Amino acid sequence: MKILYLTSWLPFPLKTGANVRNYHLIKYLSLKHKVDLLSFIFKGENDDNVNGLKDICQRVKIIKAEELRNSFSENILALFSKKPKSIYLALNKEMTESVISWNDNNKYDLIVADSLIMAEYILSIKNVPKVIDHHNIDAAILKRNYELQTFILKKIRKWFTWKKGLKYEKIVSSKIEAHTFVSPVDKEIMMTLNPGMKLTEVIPNGVDLNIFPYNGFEKDERDYSIIIFSSLLKYQANLEGLRYFCEKIFPFIKKSRPDIKLVVTGDYGNLPIDDLHNDKNIEFVGYVDNVKKEISKASVTIVPLRVGSGTRFKILESMALGTPVV
Repeated sequence: MKILYLTSWLPFPLKTGANVRNYHLIKYLSLKHKVDLLSFIFKGENDDNVNGLKDICQRVKIIKAEELRNSFSENILALFSKKPKSIYLALNKEMTESVISWNDNNKYDLIVADSLIMAEYILSIKNVPKVIDHHNIDAAILKRNYELQTFILKKIRKWFTWKKGLKYEKIVSSKIEAHTFVSPVDKEIMMTLNPGMKLTEVIPNGVDLNIFPYNGFEKDERDYSIIIFSSLLKYQANLEGLRYFCEKIFPFIKKSRPDIKLVVTGDYGNLPIDDLHNDKNIEFVGYVDNVKKEISKASVTIVPLRVGSGTRFKILESMALGTPVV
């Protein structure tokens, strides 16, 4: 088959869970099919990363993601749009045109979108089977964001955001022929939203054990004074989880173990975390090429997330390496 694959982020290098999943799905599809890739690339990313996809893709086109349109008029229009604000303000004309022209010229047998936002670009395509690979369920994330709000005005706003996102996800999902999920839980949530969905399949996330080999929990290989949080901090749920841990949980640990050190990996540039930097028990190491080395020497991996859906690669990778997870 000829397959067109759409991704929100360029699936290389394998820095995030979304990249890992997209890369390996494309890799295994390419063993029997011809796969073309259309992907966004964001400010600061290296265009040369496309070279890491040449062995698994027939063609790759990267489109620079635009800054969110954030004018007063655009925000007003987004308010009255049937699409969630995050999707409406991010829609990209070049991606829309590229999807249509590539499909017209190549007559694809299948189109795969890696998320709800990418599914927006394939809704107008007719006579081609379409698949959404749901890395998570957006409506579940929006609901959790609403539930966690304590300020009444924000809670009301988050409620409307959740309900609008829920309706949009139901409408879009009903227009797509097939759906894949990372877990049975996510599949059940979506089936509750759209009981009429027919073609659904769970493709669980996994770990390459050749890259993340089990090394046990030998005393001489671990530093019992280190706990680790490995994450993409620019993802709001990870940053919120880190703050929650540092404010509500870490003080109790430091009281009983003054020598404890929390190691936080992942790019943290331009994030409002100066207060956390001042804590001598927290070390921000930034992006690391070999995160498994950091995980392997820690006594425990923490995943203090309160908002989210899908499954976390950081949990699977830590378990594969033999590092306990909380």
